[in-house]
Amino acid sequence: MARLLYIHGFLSSSRSQKALETADWIAGRELPIEFLCPSLSNDPRRATAQLAAIADECDGEPLGLVGSSLGGFYATWLSQTRGLPAVLVNPAVRPQDHLDAYLGPNQNPYTGEKFEVDADFLQSLAAIDVDPLPAPEKLLVMLQTGDETLDYRQALDKYAASRQIVENGGDHRFQNYDRHLPTIMEFLRLP
Repeated sequence: MARLLYIHGFLSSSRSQKALETADWIAGRELPIEFLCPSLSNDPRRATAQLAAIADECDGEPLGLVGSSLGGFYATWLSQTRGLPAVLVNPAVRPQDHLDAYLGPNQNPYTGEKFEVDADFLQSLAAIDVDPLPAPEKLLVMLQTGDETLDYRQALDKYAASRQIVENGGDHRFQNYDRHLPTIMEFLRLP
């Protein structure tokens, strides 16, 4: 069976609005797609181990990825190291350089998990930063210029060789995400 792995962002969870919209869209059409959306650890090493384990379990079966924000960064890593198609929604680019405001103790508001953003945390992110991209054609990048959290131009540059959908306005959540779900499924080659 085909599977779609939704990868949520920093300080988010499997209950993110886009994840729920994606799951509802698949269920509402009774598509033969298993929707996967684990609540990832806030620790990058644990999160990437969780994602690698899911990819291993799906080995040989169709698997598409959708990642939002930091989840887009993780989806880039998983896509480019495993040869999987991925859709990136307002993805983080070089998050190891942009988390200064979170240095020190943190708590995920959805899961309650406490964690520390420190030099080791940032190095863990740097270790999986794929640059250059070996297979940019495996990526569809969706950006909104009104993203108040991330500078969309960084993603525009990093993913210049990938297919891109760029919309004026919007925000970090990516307004009207659900209307892009047919395009997402088509790009991922999911039924």
